[in-house]
Amino acid sequence: MQAPKENQFAMSSATPHLEILISTCNARLAQVLSCLLPANPAIGYIVIHQIFAENTEQSWQDAAARLKARADVCLLQTASRGLAKSRNMALRAATAPLVLLADDDITFTPELLAIVTGAFAALPAADVITFRFTNEQGQHRKRYPTAIVQRSYRNFFKVSSVEVALRREALQSSGVRFDERFGLGAEYPVSEENIFLADLHKAGKKIYFYPADLLVHPDETSGANWNNTYLRARGALFRRVFGWVGLPLLLLFIAKHRRHVRAQAGFVKGSVTAIKSFISFGGKA
Repeated sequence: MQAPKENQFAMSSATPHLEILISTCNARLAQVLSCLLPANPAIGYIVIHQIFAENTEQSWQDAAARLKARADVCLLQTASRGLAKSRNMALRAATAPLVLLADDDITFTPELLAIVTGAFAALPAADVITFRFTNEQGQHRKRYPTAIVQRSYRNFFKVSSVEVALRREALQSSGVRFDERFGLGAEYPVSEENIFLADLHKAGKKIYFYPADLLVHPDETSGANWNNTYLRARGALFRRVFGWVGLPLLLLFIAKHRRHVRAQAGFVKGSVTAIKSFISFGGKA
């Protein structure tokens, strides 16, 4: 099976107020069907389907047909690989005033539209707003602020991509895009959303946290497991965001999480891996 370079099934001509940008790949396209809310003219979906595995075509053909049947869905299929590439492709295709990043394994709260539009109405200065999510037991998997706060470098690294909504106009004026060297399927397979937020902050965009739950996300995650691949990516991340000033910050990060590093990578080996990656990283793309 040969993946298409790019195929598009366009949604209706009416522009929604909020577009949900869903990244998926191969046979996982079928999962997207369970992510969609009941049809609402104010909500549209851009689904980026990356096809790079052999012998998966039959497993996604039915899902593609069902998605094509929905007027609120734009399905883009591509042979490219990498989550950051998928996010960038979705952002280029977006037309709505507000956009929300999403994965293919989440369930949105029925109040999603009211929460997102209400938050941006309450925070007219906000270019980006991050929200909360729960696991399937209704619990938060991380600590969140208890009130509306403006985010800074100190807490960008705690944000997951599925928490992020933004004004498309602000993104366009910033020129910021995801760094395609980071994220699943890339050389450094984590932290693409953290770099994205840091770049928006550097571009002068205002980023806020709003205390409301947007979705349910399973407990499985592609985040930290503290092996050498993860530590190599973290070393590159600190150089990418902070430049050479990030070296002492990286050392503090390793010291803070030394128990995890020691248990899964070996403290000396893991530390050396992260530091070497920091030193050798090539800078901003």
